[in-house]
Amino acid sequence: MLIKLISFPKPAENKVTGIKALRSAFGIGLKDGKDLIEELQEGKSSTLNCLDREALRDFERAGGVVGEVNVVLIDQLKETARSAIDGQSYDLALDVIELLRKYTA
Repeated sequence: MLIKLISFPKPAENKVTGIKALRSAFGIGLKDGKDLIEELQEGKSSTLNCLDREALRDFERAGGVVGEVNVVLIDQLKETARSAIDGQSYDLALDVIELLRKYTA
């Protein structure tokens, strides 16, 4: 499931907890987790594929703010797959279906 990370508080007394939660939730390394927290503190958002929803809750408990990925995008991908199948563009349809499986699991 795609999750949009929106922010993390700057005074970050829970920064270590936030980094640990991001590492678990998204399967990223220590440096990537630290860099991501710092980017969120600077106001940059990021969208990642969540692997562990409980770890994502830990991130929120540490002060992180998350949002849902726009469902319209997923609906558009589904429509693109249908159109590709109707137009007999099977390679495109398979690519789109693979994206849907990856991000909606």
